[in-house]
Amino acid sequence: MPTLLFAGTSSGYVEAGKNPTCIVYSAGGKNILLDCGDGATRSLVQHNFDPNDLDAVVVTHMHPDHSSGLMFLIQTLHLLKRKKPLLLFIPSETLRFCEYCLHHYYMFKTTLGFDLRVMAIPSGESFSVGEVGIHARPNRHMTIHSEAMEDHRNLLGESFSLDIRYSKTRTVYTSDILDYADLVAMAFGGGDVLITEIAHIELDNVISAFEKHPFGKVIITHVPPGKKIDPARLGSFIEAVDGMKVEF
Repeated sequence: MPTLLFAGTSSGYVEAGKNPTCIVYSAGGKNILLDCGDGATRSLVQHNFDPNDLDAVVVTHMHPDHSSGLMFLIQTLHLLKRKKPLLLFIPSETLRFCEYCLHHYYMFKTTLGFDLRVMAIPSGESFSVGEVGIHARPNRHMTIHSEAMEDHRNLLGESFSLDIRYSKTRTVYTSDILDYADLVAMAFGGGDVLITEIAHIELDNVISAFEKHPFGKVIITHVPPGKKIDPARLGSFIEAVDGMKVEF
């Protein structure tokens, strides 16, 4: 039975009492961290999850609220004397940057103490962690930077939503998207759990997508300050809070 731990649910804004995005998906004896925002390691410990129990980390895109906790997590695993390998899936455009950061944070392969296997997320394809299958679907979130990226040709604007399968279950994690079209593309066909951000789309968009593509549970996260969600309009939807656990 898969479980979810929402260790961090805030948007890109700093909020007292909320941590940036980090979600643990657990199934088949594997624990997979979905995104690793600032303070992710502390968030995990705060909610009684041992970082050493992670088997893999998937960083969907490189905005800091989804990625900036990564280096501290790796340092923590070194200090905890981790021995088992850690799989790290990141956008392909980030491979050299990750190597650069590890080097300049003085975390070397020869002294880290465990096998850190850094791999590019296979865009539009599937990969697996044990018996958990993950399909990485590109979304258009990073097109918000299209004009500025003209001067930074080394950047590909990679951003992914994840379709996660275990046994007969389907979990969709939109991560950050651009608009309703990105949401519908991921929700198509329905499933067991839909985890969707709501910083860049509206609740009406989620309701519309759900009516066309039903899910057993719909979980709203990444709600920015000032965007108040009317509980009466949520219906059966769940607004995620830090520390929330979901089984399905």
